[in-house]
Order: sequence, then C-alpha cells, then structure tokens
Amino acid sequence: ETLTQIGSDAVFVTLIAVIGYSVVSSLFGAIPDKLPGISNYVNQRMPTIDMLDENGQFIPRERTSSKEDDDKSDSDTDKKN
Repeated sequence: ETLTQIGSDAVFVTLIAVIGYSVVSSLFGAIPDKLPGISNYVNQRMPTIDMLDENGQFIPRERTSSKEDDDKSDSDTDKKN
C-alpha cells in the first residue's frame, strides 16, 4: 500500500509540475515546448494551417504528403517536357 501511495504522489507531483510549467510559459508568451517526449508528440499531432484545404476542411498528413508528392512529380514531368 505504501508503494502505491508513493507512485500516486509521484504522478500527481509530475502532473502539477507540467501544468505549472505550461501555465507560466504561456503567461510569459513562450511556447511550452521543452518537455521531453511530450512536446515532440504534441507538435506532430497539432493541426496547422497547412492541413486545411481552401474550404477549411481538414486534410490528414497522409493525404497532404501524397498530394505534395504528386505535385512535385507533376512539376518534374513539366520540366522534362
């Protein structure tokens, strides 16, 4: 039971520290992206303006990447012709 309590306390303190860091960074106008492991994952998952089409519809990264590849191959073909 003591080990469980210590584990729960550690998780709680870590959560409070992460939330505190995020709040303080945001208040100072900095992007809170210095958290190892979490920051990189969040940056990959957050939608950006590049992920929206001209109608404001969300386009997943897979479709965006394949569309860019198609555009590049089309421009390469045009250059050859």
